[in-house]
Amino acid sequence: MIFIVFSYIHKILSIFYKNSGRVLDFISCMIEGVMIAGRMRVALLSALAVISTAASPSAHASTLYYNNFNSGKADGFSYSSITTSPSGEKFFGPLYNGRSTTLTLSGLEKNSQIYLTFDIYALMSVDGNGPAGYNSPSNPDSFTVSSGSSILWRHALANKGWPDTQDYPVPGSPPESGAVASNTLGYYADSIYNVSVSAMTNSQGSVSFTFTGQTNQALTDEFFGFDNVTVTNTRPVPEPIALGTVGAGFLGMGIVCRRKKQRSR
Repeated sequence: MIFIVFSYIHKILSIFYKNSGRVLDFISCMIEGVMIAGRMRVALLSALAVISTAASPSAHASTLYYNNFNSGKADGFSYSSITTSPSGEKFFGPLYNGRSTTLTLSGLEKNSQIYLTFDIYALMSVDGNGPAGYNSPSNPDSFTVSSGSSILWRHALANKGWPDTQDYPVPGSPPESGAVASNTLGYYADSIYNVSVSAMTNSQGSVSFTFTGQTNQALTDEFFGFDNVTVTNTRPVPEPIALGTVGAGFLGMGIVCRRKKQRSR
């Protein structure tokens, strides 16, 4: 196979050597063709952007919902409970002893995939799968987000300071494993986890997300909260850069070479 490839290369080089003038013309065509291709590519992509925007605006990424609760409101949730941490951060909470709240969105594209991202706040003595006598693997301090009957994310979480474990990111993990921050909210123990999940809207174009905090002690000992809730519809339109550039390149070379031939006559 390699021998065949080199044979073809040798033949091509021989032809170019015997026709050096044509080779220079060919190279000139290539250079000018690439320049034309660049201009054509910009025009092509601009046209595609206009067409795709006019024809299908919902195909582009857009933020469908966002709330950092700094306004003190929880629009779209089944009830409002905004807490301010000792550091001054506002968030939705407290969620404890199985309490939950549901975010419902409607008027969305039917039967489409959407994406939810948010931050979980694990606060004070949240202790995951331990200690013995309080929690058990079947009843840990955990946070759950679900959509309808589907559990999208459920993990036991623990803060440092106790001989506990958590099952995030894997069972048996040390406390605060995978946390993006810790001891930033002003409590004697706190950790923050960033979560991303996806769900499908129903045939009416609506979707719901339920957030549940499970703890086993009093509210004054431990609870969960969440913040920075973002829901997006992301269906990016692939940009046909490679195919468009190659095609425009050959077309540009053809235009330049034809012009040169016409001038040489």
